[in-house]
Amino acid sequence: AVNMRTLVSQAGAIKIRSLTGLIGAKMTAGRDTNGRGSFFDVRIGETTLGDKHEMEYDIELAEKLGAVVTDRKASLPVSDADRERAGAVLSGAGIGPGDIIIGTHPGGKPSHRWHLSRFAEAMNTIRKSVRCSFVITGEAGEKGLADALIGSVSAKVVDTTGVLDIGAL
Repeated sequence: AVNMRTLVSQAGAIKIRSLTGLIGAKMTAGRDTNGRGSFFDVRIGETTLGDKHEMEYDIELAEKLGAVVTDRKASLPVSDADRERAGAVLSGAGIGPGDIIIGTHPGGKPSHRWHLSRFAEAMNTIRKSVRCSFVITGEAGEKGLADALIGSVSAKVVDTTGVLDIGAL
């Protein structure tokens, strides 16, 4: 069993330890966050200070488990079709190649979302000092969040929820 997440609390560590025991894992591996992961058979050190990027911890753990890592770069290829689709959406909203755009993603895991009023306040504050447009991103199911946010922002906003996939973004 491999846990590639930070052990944020002692209670969380106890849950992971219990879960790996419950499933009968023959070997366990994970992050030893501030000493909370000492129960892992294979572990890498980590602090809650964020000394490394998440990807670096994941690669380090994979290497410790025997994986051969040949490339440490994170990349997301963007096709010409993705560029054209994004360009069409932006130009259709009156945004040109030289314009400043700021992406805003109000969705995601509900317990990790920033309150919409804070997004609106930040966007309105930025717009007072920077001539820009905002692009709201998200899945189709987050359209309600986008609509609520657009209703409380005085700046130009382009809603791409459910419109652009990860490549076009």
